Amino acid sequence: MKEFLLVMVLLLHSACSKKSVQAAIAALSLPASPISRVEITITQSPIKQTLAESTSDVRWIRYQIIDAQSRALALSVQYSLDGTTFLTATPKIITGHDGMANLTSSPTGVTHYFAWNMFADLGSTNRENVTVRMEAVIDATTHGQISDVTRYDFLDRKTRIHRMDKYLVFYGILDSAAIAAIKAGGYNMLIIDLNPDPTYFHTFENLQAIKKGTNSTDASDDIMILGYVAATEDPRTKLLTDVEALAIPAANPGSAHYKFKDGAGATSGPSRDPRGATAAGNQTTLATISDYDGLQEGFGYKTYYLYDNFTNLGATANPPHAYPITANRPDRNAQWGGFFVNPGDPNWFADYRQTTLAEHDTPNNVYGVAGFDEIYSYFTGNGFHLDGFYVDVLDTLSPNGWSNAASGNPVQFEWCTKGTMLNYFGSGGIRGAYPSAMVIANRGLFFHYPELSGHFGLQIGQYLDGALFESFYTDNSNTSLANQIYADGNKWQSMPLIMAESQRHGFKVFSLGYVNGGSATPAGPNYKNHELLSGPFNYDRYENSGPASLQDDWDVFKLEFAEVKKAGYAHYVSTIYLDTINSFTTDALAALYPAVAAPSFNTTAYWHKSNASQAPYMNRAGLQYAKAGNGLVTVYWDVATGPKAPVTYQIIYGTDSNLTSGTTTVNLGYTNLGNDSYNHVLGGNTQKGFMSFPFSHIITGLSNGSTYYFAVRAKGSDGQLDSDQSGGLVILPATPQPPPTAAFHNIEMPGEDLLWATLVPNYSGHYNPAADIPAPNTAALFNDVKLATSDRYLFIHLTTQNALTINNDFFIFIDTDGNLTNGYVYKGVGADFMLQSGSLYQNTAPGWNWNGLGTVESWQPADKKTTILALDRDKLGRPGALSLLISKAGVDQYGLDTSQMYHEPIPRASKLDYSFASYTGGQRTPTVDGTVEASWKTSKGYLLDSSSDSLCSSNFETLNITNDSTWVYLLVQGSIKATIDNDFFVFIDEDNNQNSGYDSSTYGAEYMLQGTTLYQYTGTGADWSWSALDNSNRQISSNGSSTVELGIKFSAISAVAGNTVAVRVVCSNGNSDYMARYSFTSE
Repeated sequence: MKEFLLVMVLLLHSACSKKSVQAAIAALSLPASPISRVEITITQSPIKQTLAESTSDVRWIRYQIIDAQSRALALSVQYSLDGTTFLTATPKIITGHDGMANLTSSPTGVTHYFAWNMFADLGSTNRENVTVRMEAVIDATTHGQISDVTRYDFLDRKTRIHRMDKYLVFYGILDSAAIAAIKAGGYNMLIIDLNPDPTYFHTFENLQAIKKGTNSTDASDDIMILGYVAATEDPRTKLLTDVEALAIPAANPGSAHYKFKDGAGATSGPSRDPRGATAAGNQTTLATISDYDGLQEGFGYKTYYLYDNFTNLGATANPPHAYPITANRPDRNAQWGGFFVNPGDPNWFADYRQTTLAEHDTPNNVYGVAGFDEIYSYFTGNGFHLDGFYVDVLDTLSPNGWSNAASGNPVQFEWCTKGTMLNYFGSGGIRGAYPSAMVIANRGLFFHYPELSGHFGLQIGQYLDGALFESFYTDNSNTSLANQIYADGNKWQSMPLIMAESQRHGFKVFSLGYVNGGSATPAGPNYKNHELLSGPFNYDRYENSGPASLQDDWDVFKLEFAEVKKAGYAHYVSTIYLDTINSFTTDALAALYPAVAAPSFNTTAYWHKSNASQAPYMNRAGLQYAKAGNGLVTVYWDVATGPKAPVTYQIIYGTDSNLTSGTTTVNLGYTNLGNDSYNHVLGGNTQKGFMSFPFSHIITGLSNGSTYYFAVRAKGSDGQLDSDQSGGLVILPATPQPPPTAAFHNIEMPGEDLLWATLVPNYSGHYNPAADIPAPNTAALFNDVKLATSDRYLFIHLTTQNALTINNDFFIFIDTDGNLTNGYVYKGVGADFMLQSGSLYQNTAPGWNWNGLGTVESWQPADKKTTILALDRDKLGRPGALSLLISKAGVDQYGLDTSQMYHEPIPRASKLDYSFASYTGGQRTPTVDGTVEASWKTSKGYLLDSSSDSLCSSNFETLNITNDSTWVYLLVQGSIKATIDNDFFVFIDEDNNQNSGYDSSTYGAEYMLQGTTLYQYTGTGADWSWSALDNSNRQISSNGSSTVELGIKFSAISAVAGNTVAVRVVCSNGNSDYMARYSFTSE
């Protein structure tokens, strides 16, 4: 005979797939034993957790035992993965867990808690339709009735958020009609601002009813609910005056958790920028700020209240502000009225955790706010037990330069950004306290702009499950449908950037538009017609038969929906009061786009536009760039978007140039796209070039010397591949090579000689030829950079995709001492020297302080796609190693420089590093006949004075020297007189000692060739005394226009192998040419 009946009632949590209790109630045969009832609710989200989370984020089941006889009961909790076989749920023995036996009961109910170690039972795999049931036990033979309690989907946050394809934001009254409309609307996510006004009916019971959906036995219609929290504003203060805030006790006796004052003293607030009272915006310093609570003004307020640098916004401000800034008082949000706060101050998160709606205090003008614990847990205040948080008011953290004294809501609080990431979103805030909570942040678009290094570098995406793009196209203005400049900027600039970050970090992007008017009746084409949100969707009326104002508004929303579809946002449209429940977006998208489109590539380069109304650059489809390394290739591509988010990517590669056979495919999603965005190619540091990209991936295990071919495809969540490459893939080659070794250039002149073809580039890459690059930058696309050393020069050999003009836009910054504390410090180089517009400069003091050292020798062919520069090593101080940064077309504007162009694959570098090499010699025996045969190509070469010598009508440009065991050979090239006469001189300093021989100030020559005669010096140094040697000691020949070839016997000039001689070539009495030093080789 049964002594009692167990009825289990589940109070469902929105993170679960839920099923109402299916309890079979049997009749009692013992009137003396009344019904015992167990009510159960899961008090934390049953979301799949990581092992690290399992120790700190237990999945609680709350239950009440109600029994008229107040008997002690035991509890059994079971789960099933297949609905048939049930296993015992593993308890986690921690504080708060009430155990499994001797559980008290009473006629009114006793609450208990079961801590379920779901990680131990379910592991790390996503699980769907997990059945949980309970039974009460009196003794070994007397059990209550077993009932299926519910079925859950245990999913990781990323999987779950991407199932939220239809959502709404509703801040209105949650009466029975609203609840019914939400449940019947097919929504799977609700964002709500919990209101302390009881007439809004924001109760635990109403919210739980919504979470179950229309069919409580069907998990597919469950609704996830997120509660509103304000990150940078204190909503509790929006009704308070500054004086009232200080008048309320720090710990109000009736409400212990709202505190607005912090006592007197220097450590009280409000606080301002720790960089100084008049600090200007500076992206590069944001990452270095460690003073998260700022500089306290000492006027009694909480330290997290803020006071910025706009000291001129008093009562006479022009334009007037709703809340003029008062010295030493907290600044207010001009739109909503609350005090601005610093989320990076740990005290703010601590206070917001504890605040509740019950603290609403009308006499003291304190507005009641649901804090983190009341929203997420069961134990604080109303215990709403929602799935997570919708974080608003992030734009307060925007760069200081984005607002000024004339702005409607001026703020200078960028300094709070780093602390916000750590103490609000990160381990010191939401992710530390609620690791499994869902988090969606509104706007804060600057966090996704790569050029804003201080914001972007903090990677807010790592903390988010979703981002809401409010006012993506239509905004909440009372007077206009959409600001077209902002709308264009949002769709062309912001959308690709935020979608790239969503794909990198795995969060989903939602968008919100508005339909509203300035009055209750239509007001022409600027009226956002409420009819669009009420009543059944009527395509013909909107398109053709409705009033003109309705059709005008519909036309705007068609533009909005086109962009929403392209981006892959989950979209909703409401009024500025967010008080409607409608299916306008869903109906419109279904009518306008019955077929699901494939993803398509976009471009993240748009932000370089100077005006948001400019048309964007062409989309960058497929693979954009392939860079070879040692046994690897790094490929780069831009973002793709589409209606089936999330978009993922495939890299296809192989040795077949058409990629039709023998290929390998690598599938990439947010788990392996990496966090090193925009930095590998041309987009490091604070500037991102037109040839920088959000995504890159390294393919390893490749064979050096073998050419591989690569392509990238985008794929929607429905499996469709991108439409951009349906007619043919963008395929780029790359050939892995071992790292280049330091090369010695045997020729002391810039020119396209045989050496360059044999060298491995210090940097090389292949670009997509279809890339849409602005005209000023086309010459700056470097295909490769090679470096080589000669005795005299450092050679820099550049090849570019188009002609390169050496002008004021062309820079090479040179760091010769590796010291970043001196010189001109820029992008990882402390430049001691700089080449600009073909001239070399030396840094004379830290900063932009330069002294000219003259022009640099250079060579270009007619098409100017190859550039060879020769930098004099003597002028550089003959360092053993140096670093280079090469840039073109204005680094600050375009970022097209090798600080971002050349990198080791891992870790990322910021410059070209080079160590100098030495000449290895080698004997050669050219024929002295006036021609330039192949042996001269690998001889030592020298660049002579490039200016013409009017006294002899010759221009000696280059000198080559080599030797064999008997002769030393010289080749002079340039514009040569037809006849070798006495205007032609070659001075030879045989002992390489300028203080001996003829003219110690210039030559120090022991031997001289004049015309065709070889002489030995017999004078004392200053006099012209020479003795002719036998002609058998020399050979000489000329082609009569461009070459003179000489041979001089070793024995005639007392030379021996290993000795170094110095040679000068002079025309008549003209200026002396460069002194070429040559060491005789015995090999």
